[in-house]
Amino acid sequence: LILLASSSSRFRAGELTRGPYLQSLVDDSVQIFWQTADVGFGRVTYWNDPEDRHTNAETLPSIDHVIELVDLEPATEYSYEVIAGDGSVLASGDELRFRTAPTSGEGNVRALVFGDSGADGPSQLVLAERMVAVPVDLVLHTGDLVYEARDEDRVLFGMYARILSRSDLR
Repeated sequence: LILLASSSSRFRAGELTRGPYLQSLVDDSVQIFWQTADVGFGRVTYWNDPEDRHTNAETLPSIDHVIELVDLEPATEYSYEVIAGDGSVLASGDELRFRTAPTSGEGNVRALVFGDSGADGPSQLVLAERMVAVPVDLVLHTGDLVYEARDEDRVLFGMYARILSRSDLR
């Protein structure tokens, strides 16, 4: 099961080319992905209490970045930001947050399930805006993500940017 996420939060111009987005969000871990135009190191700072921040850093430079956050508390909301190797903030803001899943057998999980994303037309934009307004914990796409591979950044990561960087269990 994969959770994709991306954001329209504050980005430094020209540095991020995709993301950030979340995958494999479970009760005690999550993976945060993003892509940059240039090869470099990245890190993620995360917290559930602003006074107690943690940082995980990559050990190898890349264009396709992934940081796994582990040993998280179940059913807990975290905020995060993505930082370049030089210390500049690539992405931050209120939409960069997630809530870990509840312990198995406890709590509720709200899912948004959709498919056949379309081709970046007006009706797809209306649907994407409606989806942003719905607080969910999991976004599951059933297929037909993008009709032409060259359009994935615009049609998927661009169109759904505001729902793909977060989970909103409340």
